[in-house]
Amino acid sequence: MSTNVCMSWINAEVAGHPSPEVIEQYVLDRLPDTDAFQVLDHLLVCEHCMNLCDEAAAFVMDLMMAFENGTCDDDLVASKKWQAAYSPPG
Repeated sequence: MSTNVCMSWINAEVAGHPSPEVIEQYVLDRLPDTDAFQVLDHLLVCEHCMNLCDEAAAFVMDLMMAFENGTCDDDLVASKKWQAAYSPPG
């Protein structure tokens, strides 16, 4: 199963970079260990993807805070505003 998740890298807009879906799964700690290590290895050498990962993590924290405060709504959940930052590096 682990190779199936990271195979979506091939379908990413930029070959060799994780797709937004893989970044999201990494941030949510939902990747198998082998895939998580692949993503981490990439993040250590790619500032662009590390920044995207930071944006995804901040979005998750915003969602958690909104949920705890009772201010979470469908528009916020659906926005995935961090994915707007996804663009080809370079």
